[in-house]
Amino acid sequence: MSEKPTYQQLAQRVRVLEEELKARDLLEQALRKNHMFTRKVLNTLSPCIAVLGRAGEILTANRAWRDFLRDGPFDLPPDTATCRNFFQIISGADDSGSRHLVSGLRDVLSGAGSFFEAEYVCPGLTPEKWLLFHASAFDGPEDGAVISFSDVTRLRAVQVHLKRHIAFEDLVTSVSTRFINLPVCEIDHGIRDALGAIGRNAGVDRSTVLLFSEDRTRLCLTHRWCAGGIAPIDATEIETRPPFDTFADAILKNKVVRIPGPDACHQQDTESADLSALFARHGVKSAIAVPMTLGDSVIGVLGFDSIRSEKAWTENSIRLLRIVGEIFVNALARQRAEERLRKYEMIFSTTSNPIAFIDRDYRFRVVNDACSRNFDRQRDELVGQPVAAFFGTGVFETVIRPPCERCLAGEEVRYQAWFDFPSRGLRYMDVACSPFSEADGTVSGVVINALDQTGNRQTADALREKDARFRQLAENINDVFWLISADMAELFYVSPAYETIWGRSRDPLYADPAASWLEAVHPDDRAGVARRIAAGDFPGEDEYDFECRIIRPDGKVRWICNRVFPIRGTSGTVSRLARVTSDITEKKRLLREAALRRQQVIQADRLSALGQVVAGVAHEINNPNSFITYNIPLLEETWEIFEPVLSEYADRHPDLTASNVPFRELIEDMGEIIRSVRTGSERINRVVSDLKDFARTDKEGAHRPLSVNRVIEKTLTIVGAQLRNTVGRVELALAENLPDIRGHFQKLEQVVANLLVNASQAVTDKMKGRISVSTRCIGRLGAVIIEVEDNGKGMTPAVTDRIFEPFFTTRQRHKGTGLGLSVSYGLIREHHGTIGVLSKPGAGSRFTVWLPAGRAEWSAPRPAVLLVKEGRCACDKLQAELAEAGEPLPDIIDAADDIPACLTAHPEVDTVVIGTCPPAHRGLRQAEIIRSRFPLLTVLLWADPPGSLQHVVWKGRRPDHIFESIPDAETVIGVMKKIGRQRL
Repeated sequence: MSEKPTYQQLAQRVRVLEEELKARDLLEQALRKNHMFTRKVLNTLSPCIAVLGRAGEILTANRAWRDFLRDGPFDLPPDTATCRNFFQIISGADDSGSRHLVSGLRDVLSGAGSFFEAEYVCPGLTPEKWLLFHASAFDGPEDGAVISFSDVTRLRAVQVHLKRHIAFEDLVTSVSTRFINLPVCEIDHGIRDALGAIGRNAGVDRSTVLLFSEDRTRLCLTHRWCAGGIAPIDATEIETRPPFDTFADAILKNKVVRIPGPDACHQQDTESADLSALFARHGVKSAIAVPMTLGDSVIGVLGFDSIRSEKAWTENSIRLLRIVGEIFVNALARQRAEERLRKYEMIFSTTSNPIAFIDRDYRFRVVNDACSRNFDRQRDELVGQPVAAFFGTGVFETVIRPPCERCLAGEEVRYQAWFDFPSRGLRYMDVACSPFSEADGTVSGVVINALDQTGNRQTADALREKDARFRQLAENINDVFWLISADMAELFYVSPAYETIWGRSRDPLYADPAASWLEAVHPDDRAGVARRIAAGDFPGEDEYDFECRIIRPDGKVRWICNRVFPIRGTSGTVSRLARVTSDITEKKRLLREAALRRQQVIQADRLSALGQVVAGVAHEINNPNSFITYNIPLLEETWEIFEPVLSEYADRHPDLTASNVPFRELIEDMGEIIRSVRTGSERINRVVSDLKDFARTDKEGAHRPLSVNRVIEKTLTIVGAQLRNTVGRVELALAENLPDIRGHFQKLEQVVANLLVNASQAVTDKMKGRISVSTRCIGRLGAVIIEVEDNGKGMTPAVTDRIFEPFFTTRQRHKGTGLGLSVSYGLIREHHGTIGVLSKPGAGSRFTVWLPAGRAEWSAPRPAVLLVKEGRCACDKLQAELAEAGEPLPDIIDAADDIPACLTAHPEVDTVVIGTCPPAHRGLRQAEIIRSRFPLLTVLLWADPPGSLQHVVWKGRRPDHIFESIPDAETVIGVMKKIGRQRL
């Protein structure tokens, strides 16, 4: 029996137990802290970690494990995630990967293996999810294993992409290697094979090559590949217009176009957006277009598209596609270069032109068949031989070597020469020499291309001879020869006579034939000529002619006759016109003068017959009048005897009457009656004498001194009765002491009669009608003038321009002949004088005749402008401008001067320009006086300051034109031409 422990021993034991308990508590606390730390660390780890028992039960797991089971492919509730058996979790998946995972894990748990690792694809997830699985056995109170797995989907994708990229790089390398030595005939087949290999590698449905046309307006499909079961693209050509214009612009800027864009979440590029809708309608889910470049130029497009799935392209893949595009472009360029080379070789060999390449030593290095035929040698017999050996030293040194030396210096040279060939004889060759440059830019020889122009030279020589004959004919006659297109758009030839007749250079005519031709045509004829040109056809006409007037630059008017001959082509249409133009101005003048002379002869015959009639009538009148004249003195003497007797008888019989008239009144009237009979008889004698003078013809026609006033008085005796029948007033203002002039009385009488009769015919209202005839001497001109003015209907400028033309009349309905004024014009010219007309529609007309007085020298007048100033209104600048423009100008006068007296002394003035200024505005009063006294003159008015005439109230007729400010000469001349000027 053992001893009972003592109290001390028990106490010691208790203390030991307490220490053990304390140590155990400390150990448990440390274990709990370590467990909590371990769980915290495990929960922060991203891999999924769990501890399994031998049966596969999950003993513990971190948070990543629990989240994976809750959110992952196994669809477990959160509260059961840790108490499920791992084998039960994956038992639902019946695939090879799951079975391999279960088998490996069981080996670790059973002790058959200590470690297991495998990649596992989670079933049923899209896209695929890859897990890397680890399992390690451990020893403990219970055997088990620690398992972990991590998501390696991205790593797996990188590995797959890397493998594909390496495979794509290998493919591009093989394509590049194949195309290095690929024969030209296999390039198209090689491109199609490469498109298929790239398409299959990339997993797309179609791949294409499209090349730009030369004008960049079309993309042409040249090569394509389609996956099995995929229909090819319908179009073989795409025009670069909407919606392809922005696409083409992007490609030409060397930009890659992708559909959809590189980031589907962002806005697509314009070039992509424009095509997305179009591609979507054709079922295209993705597409890429990569520019194919040659140097800096974009040649075409390398395209890939998919209709079954979307294909994303990386930048590395696009870089490789650009390399493929460059390979294709270089191969196609080599193919085209070799094709062109074959064509050039064929052209070089088969062309009929001799072509040769000679080196710097002037030896043949390359020749074609034509060259060998010319020398009657084989090509190999010519190569290496000196050129001089075949042409001779003289020809070589003088003809061939100089242009070749220039060509070796880098210059293109062309020349023509005669060469003697062994087989063809003497030939005229057109030789073109071009420098041949090596790759480093040095000129190593000359390429010679010779064209046989012997036939053309012979033809040209014959044509030159014919052309010389034609030009000798055309350039030495006065007529103008033309050769022109039917529409007058192109002039082929015009002879030098054009410059003589037109007074113009031929250069503008060649530049613009129709416009230059019409510009010279007289405005009155221009419309008719333009219509004839515009017609442009010849219905039933082999030729036609027309006449028109032209205006030379010096202002002279010429009449021309155009004969036009159509030149028809093979189809019968008129392609060109041959025209012969003759100057018929002199012919027209001679015809007019002939017609005028003929009418003058007729008129003279009429006047001669009229003179005979007048002489007979005058004789018949003169016989009884002579009886009256001779008996009047006897009657007067008898009356002197009887008057006292009868007066005395009347005194005694104051109531005596005869026919109710007192006898005394009859006695008183008898003396007056006898005096009236004498006056009437004397008047009859004067009329008979004037009629005899009018009918008398001066056979010699010599000019003698005569009085102009006497001419007018005698003319009024003849036509006075006719004037009084048509006008209410005939005013005479004949100046006294006029100097005599030398002239033909009857001819001047005819002129005055024509002017007076014309004036009477212009008056439409007899009661208001007025004709004024005046004469005066203008000493400064050394001339006597006759003015005949009427207030009739007047004439327009167009009429006054032609008023002196023969047969021009405004009285066709009244059977006017149009000869009166033309004859008068001719008669005044015989007297070395001038005749002028100033007229205004509605105001009347004034005809003025200037005749040189005596033998004094005199200057023929020209229409003049009178400048009138008031106060500060300076006209000096306007006077200088008008003088520079060639306008005759009397001295400037002040508005306060006697302007009517100045106008009377200057009958050549037809326009008065008045400058006026406030406050007096004397110029306005002068304008009214001029319009009243000289209604036919043109009055132009301007004021200083401008606008000061806006509120003026005109009492009489307004000026013809009022300027806002002082005008320049060009404006004044334009207004005068529009209103009309005096024609002298």
